Amino acid sequence: MNTVVFIPTWNESENIELLIKDIHQIVPKTDILVVDDISPDGTGDIVERLIPEIPGLHILHRQGPRGRGWAGIAGFIWALDHNAEYIVEMDADFSHQPQYIPNILNALKDADMVIGSRYVDGGKDMRPGRVRNWISRMAGKYQQKMFQTSVKDCTSGFRGYRGYVLESIGVRDLNTWGPAILSDVLYRVIQQGYVIKEIPIVFPDRQRGQSTLTARILFEGLWNVTKLRFSGFVGNDAKTSQADQADQKND
Repeated sequence: MNTVVFIPTWNESENIELLIKDIHQIVPKTDILVVDDISPDGTGDIVERLIPEIPGLHILHRQGPRGRGWAGIAGFIWALDHNAEYIVEMDADFSHQPQYIPNILNALKDADMVIGSRYVDGGKDMRPGRVRNWISRMAGKYQQKMFQTSVKDCTSGFRGYRGYVLESIGVRDLNTWGPAILSDVLYRVIQQGYVIKEIPIVFPDRQRGQSTLTARILFEGLWNVTKLRFSGFVGNDAKTSQADQADQKND
């Protein structure tokens, strides 16, 4: 197993079949993992039905309290336990479009982490509502300043990683319930000194189903960024990217 695309889900029955088939068509040799929080709308059942039809499709029915963070951690651990070299995480609502997965994987050839970014040249946030877009930008800029990073889209959840990066930053030991998992992981990657690359994506609004974003989640995300900045987390010694290691061998 070389590459895993994993998708945390909660009540995505209107999207999941279309998404899985699109991913499989675009990157047919990639394993797809759905991490479902026992969705009452039958999302997990749809995936189970598709497994005989889609080679490399897997589902993890996650027990216990639901949450984007815990589902993300479970997905990371599953991929690492199955020896994935490249790991892509994305949402199930088509705001993260499968057409960008090859771009992310290609960018990982000379980076340790790749972010699908709305805020680099060529990227765009297509969601309606100026207030919502302004809040997203301000949250990202706050995170950028607190983490002292040049990353422009800190809150994007469309990301690719090399497996050794996730092992190194200790994702197996994380315990974050909600979307704040994104800032937890990004901060640790920055602290380790890994190479982060952003590629442009167009980010449309969801067409089907309902968003689970709440005021509580937004507040937790901002508070988590502040805690991380002053936590003193260092982690393991900073690692050199595989691309840099190859360059050094050729010197």
